[in-house]
Amino acid sequence: MKQTVSGYTRNPKWVSYFLHPRKIVHEDRKDLHPELTKGITHVAILDYWGYQKLSYRVSKENQYSVMPINPPQ
Repeated sequence: MKQTVSGYTRNPKWVSYFLHPRKIVHEDRKDLHPELTKGITHVAILDYWGYQKLSYRVSKENQYSVMPINPPQ
């Protein structure tokens, strides 16, 4: 059975390994790490999920992307 990219992103160890030195906060674990959620600068977009976390609209949504949490200046 083929595992999609999204399947791998649910494994915190896999994500941390490949995105090191960035600090990753999974949506379902943000309450466990409130000190990290205060410093969030970007949102990883996976299978179009994550755009709702931005404070601005994006003209063209891509299936996978990394977007700044605040609107670009």
